[in-house]
Amino acid sequence: MSSLGRQIELVEQSISVFKDKFLESPFSFYTESDMHCYLYKELSFGFMEEHDVKIGNKDKTVQTTLLHNEYPTLSCYYKSKAGVLIRYNKEKNKNPNFRPTRGRFDLAIIDPDSPGNFKKKRTSIAIELSLNKDIDKDNKLIHLTNDYTKLTDEKNDVDQGYILHFIRTEELSKTKQNRLPELRTKINEFEQNLGQNVKLLYLEAHKSGKEKQIRLPNKWLP
Repeated sequence: MSSLGRQIELVEQSISVFKDKFLESPFSFYTESDMHCYLYKELSFGFMEEHDVKIGNKDKTVQTTLLHNEYPTLSCYYKSKAGVLIRYNKEKNKNPNFRPTRGRFDLAIIDPDSPGNFKKKRTSIAIELSLNKDIDKDNKLIHLTNDYTKLTDEKNDVDQGYILHFIRTEELSKTKQNRLPELRTKINEFEQNLGQNVKLLYLEAHKSGKEKQIRLPNKWLP
């Protein structure tokens, strides 16, 4: 079984390839789902040895892979009226007027040795992706904050999380393009307060290479 250190190295190599592809050809990705598929493909090469993993106990064992798309969190959540993700607490919310549900990580490397059956394994490495999100009028970074909530939730117990916050500027309206400087400032402030188990990559792809405004945490990106 691969060590966590080796897994992190493989993930960051795949993110680097993905980053280069997005800058080279941002419209290769029609939607966020396309981004999921591309990065999953890159990750699958590195995690080829872990494609056949047995999970379970003596009574029931399933054969699976460590790499999954939209894998559920261990914690349950509900959303506020503003769309902010809030962790459900049984003690505080004994009679909720909402239906809490498990969240989902965009891409996940699960820990096969953790407690629980195949559907309730701990995610050791999680990746959250977004395309052209949080370019709103008040810059509340709701999508980014929600991703961070899942990655840092103690119950989810993620060893290493990644937030890939990508912007494709060419298709943005003039109004949204004018908001980008403030968004960069907000992202920078957000990054300064990240927990040790989360790494953020904010990336803008422009039509002209000279115009690219890129925030890369070079200390970890290969």
